Amino acid sequence: MRFAPSLLALALAVPLAYADKPTPAGRPAATAEAAKREVQIKVDDATTVAGTLQTPKSAKQGSPAVLLIHDAGGTRDDVKDLAEKFFKQGFFVLAIDLRGHGLSATEANAFAKLDDAAKATQWAASVADLKASLEFLREQPGVQVASISIVGYRAGCTLVTRYTLRDESVRAIALIDPQAEQFGLSVMKDVEGLGGLPTLVVLPKSDDRSERRLVEAASKATSSKVTDAITVVQSKEDGGTTLSDKRVPGEIIKWVQARVSPQKGKG
Repeated sequence: MRFAPSLLALALAVPLAYADKPTPAGRPAATAEAAKREVQIKVDDATTVAGTLQTPKSAKQGSPAVLLIHDAGGTRDDVKDLAEKFFKQGFFVLAIDLRGHGLSATEANAFAKLDDAAKATQWAASVADLKASLEFLREQPGVQVASISIVGYRAGCTLVTRYTLRDESVRAIALIDPQAEQFGLSVMKDVEGLGGLPTLVVLPKSDDRSERRLVEAASKATSSKVTDAITVVQSKEDGGTTLSDKRVPGEIIKWVQARVSPQKGKG
């Protein structure tokens, strides 16, 4: 694992209603499974998204939280392993299936069945799924509401940056193998407006021009007073398999910990 040169690491003067599914009869309440539960998060009168919430044992003392957003056409399984690793480090973890995806899909909104125009419309509307999911996270007993981060994977990064422009309470974001422009949303344009929000960018081995432009755009938006707002990590894997690099999840979690819980990040 290597970090990008310091010039690239300068940057971004870079921050409901719901119902849980019942626990199956006979399952011991004190098992590891009890810390994980399937949830349904109401976004609006017409939309509900499914998710998996993992609650750490230290929740009563206050814990940071992270929301994980999958790729277009994917599901929360895209980031399942990363979710487990965050949970083991003491985070509340919420991974959702965006509208039209996975268990959030209906006959009418199944993403895979939509034409390109409809996909773009639905993808843009999915920003509301992030809003509702973060509201849900903040309502959980034990969540440190000032220590919530969002991690996006591939096209999911476009939703993360677009949403974060509207929510200054987000502590940090991580963009894994970001797709610079997707379904009418542009990470490159949005990242310029993120101000002082700490941002981690994980690039694949075969870094292309668009991804380098993303880093350059972030650098241009950086205040000269901020020297550690954006961090770039290079994976040894190609695009689409970035998380297969076993060192990447550890780098992501270490970086997020250092931003949401500085005392833990120093170790």
